[in-house]
Amino acid sequence: MKFCENCGAQLADEDVFCFNCGSRQAEVQQQQPLQQPVPAQGTVPVQQPVYAQGTNPMQQPVKNKLNKKIIIPVAIVIVAVIAIFAISTQIKKRVNLNQYISVEYSGYNTVGRARYKIDKEGLAKAILKAQGKKNSQILTDSSASDTVYSTVRECLEISLDKSDNLSNGDTVKLKIKCNDYANSLLGIKLIYKDKDYKVENLDEARKVNVFDDINVSFSGTSPNAKATIENNSSDSYLSGLNFKLSKSSGIKTGDKITVTVSYNEEDALSNGYILTETSKEYTCDKLDAYISKVDELSSGQQEELKKAAKDKIEAYCAKSNISPANLNYAGAYTLVSKSYNYYGNSNQVYVIYSVDITAKKGYSGKDTVTQSVYMAVNINNVLLKSNGSFSYNSSMSLSGRTVIGNTSVSCYANGEELYRSLITKQKDTYTYSVSGGIKQFGE
Repeated sequence: MKFCENCGAQLADEDVFCFNCGSRQAEVQQQQPLQQPVPAQGTVPVQQPVYAQGTNPMQQPVKNKLNKKIIIPVAIVIVAVIAIFAISTQIKKRVNLNQYISVEYSGYNTVGRARYKIDKEGLAKAILKAQGKKNSQILTDSSASDTVYSTVRECLEISLDKSDNLSNGDTVKLKIKCNDYANSLLGIKLIYKDKDYKVENLDEARKVNVFDDINVSFSGTSPNAKATIENNSSDSYLSGLNFKLSKSSGIKTGDKITVTVSYNEEDALSNGYILTETSKEYTCDKLDAYISKVDELSSGQQEELKKAAKDKIEAYCAKSNISPANLNYAGAYTLVSKSYNYYGNSNQVYVIYSVDITAKKGYSGKDTVTQSVYMAVNINNVLLKSNGSFSYNSSMSLSGRTVIGNTSVSCYANGEELYRSLITKQKDTYTYSVSGGIKQFGE
């Protein structure tokens, strides 16, 4: 086992080039033959016998032995050089693809994204250098770099085992496959291996209450008011969120309206947000409202309405030449329309008085008759405003018709007739409520 002298990568004993950096490794030196021992100084050599020229039997073998000692090491060296030359001419220069592929992260913790990136310029230059191109050639011939990269990319398959919904600490494996066809086209050896990357440095998503920037307003008149939503967020993502109302029209004072945000949780996380609330309830409590019963008015406002009705009755009697007496407040009916009619009455209030009416009878006109009746003053569109004040239609009228003596009077002879005319005949279009002592009629 040995290690690269340039980058330190572990290599096999037979590797001539480093698979990681491509550098050539130092050649293994062949062991030199052992030197023949030299006799110690002072020793007397054994006397060899003297032979005639050409007759020494030991002379030729010694010569052959010396020749072998020289020739064998030389031959070994020659063979090694030839082998190294042959290998070097056959082994292609290598380029490590892993050095030019990186993994980058984006998004937020738990919803992070991983994408691989190729250093196109760096990879192309490395291949061109491996092919023997000089830096000056590479710089002046940009088309060569483009061609080389295109060749590699067509033969290269890169993938990540997972790329979405990543959290800090996760491991992402980069997988590389390369068609050997690229090596034959480029004349080099592309080396690569799968590699694990640890996910880190993903920011945490920010918790936000989207309703902090939401304003719900009510407009119109109860019970036919409308609700609208205004998104005041300055954030590009939050300002684009869609909100829905549980009810947007036909709203009355006191109604509770639910607002719900419509969004995708993963989409919110990818934009760096966690929504702490997805719905919120709003109460409609600041509207002008048509009353549904007289009791909704303050005592002072009720008295004002009673006085307006009494004045109407007295003015009517004076004009009709009849005399009212014992004029007493009996109660009130409040009728509320079942459906909104822009041009109609949203409500009707009948303020009812009991009264003794004296009218003439007979042809002479000298005689009179007195009858106790109910007189109902109709007041339309009684509105209680959000600031506490109230208003109503000043065009009031009297309902009913009863003949007293010689005079037809706008009144009801009894409570049952009053209820039948005002309530029973209008039940299809109005709901009603009762105030005061008049409750007994029709119930």
